[in-house]
Amino acid sequence: VDVATLHPKAREPAHELFLSPTEMEAILRHTTCGEAIQSRSTDIVNASYANSAVPLTDEFCWGRFESRKMQLARAKTLADTLAARHPTETILLLSHGSPVTHIFEVVSGKDWTVHGVCGYASFSTYQHESDEKTNVCWKEATVVNNSTHKLDENSAEYKS
Repeated sequence: VDVATLHPKAREPAHELFLSPTEMEAILRHTTCGEAIQSRSTDIVNASYANSAVPLTDEFCWGRFESRKMQLARAKTLADTLAARHPTETILLLSHGSPVTHIFEVVSGKDWTVHGVCGYASFSTYQHESDEKTNVCWKEATVVNNSTHKLDENSAEYKS
């Protein structure tokens, strides 16, 4: 990448680029998505969910990237924190390929190559148990890297 062509914001710490709940709501109120949400509820953004379970506080920016080891540690902390916070509930995490793959690695203890490349909109399902000290014990995944919901029903991949 030619660093001379980088947008100036690429050099700012990532956590400083996130919108506040108020800023996000203001933007959403002027979109089709926001209009659809407003038709169902007066609150577009629930501020009680505005803070990340694992805040990104390091000064990551262009040229100062998060290492793989740090990504894995953050994925493990996120999965364990949410499992302990919701011991009897289903937790749905939506993300793109890299975090989904990292969660597979830290929850299963297996290398990402066992999981395979995670496509967009694929999902995995994990079960956990928590004891009275909120220690999380992850069980074998019941679904890994499934993307059949987005495949053409006539494709060979869908039929396999």
